[in-house]
Amino acid sequence: MSTSSSSEAVSPVDQSLATVPAHLVRRVHQRHARLWSEVVGDEPTPPQYAVLHVVGEQPGIDLTELGARAALDRTTVGRVVDRLLRDGLVDRRADEADRRRLVVTLTSAGRDRLAGVTPLAAEASRRLLAGLSPARADSLLDLLRAMLDDDEDDR
Repeated sequence: MSTSSSSEAVSPVDQSLATVPAHLVRRVHQRHARLWSEVVGDEPTPPQYAVLHVVGEQPGIDLTELGARAALDRTTVGRVVDRLLRDGLVDRRADEADRRRLVVTLTSAGRDRLAGVTPLAAEASRRLLAGLSPARADSLLDLLRAMLDDDEDDR
């Protein structure tokens, strides 16, 4: 009985795309979006979760630092914070030490939402990496961080 490798089962077009990083990243992103939707649902979105997570770790963070820590550009972080404000999950106010600086904190509802969704987000990540051994998953995360550390202009 002959065994075939996974590359033999892939069409020539698919095989050539298997060497294109952007194609692979897009496919992984699609898988993550599907898993996020299945496990977490529609709310919060991954960017909303990132903002809740960062604000939960650093209450009173200003919008510029929040954008940097959540890897969101200025416009996106503003829209996400506006949405979370409307949903009653964060509070935005002027910093008492520098009234020109806006800072963000979680509301009680925001803390509850973050506590409830964090295990779901972890489950989505676990499912995304489920086909990899723990060592390969760690290597993948190291490689992804290295790629992102190399270019801070991607926001």
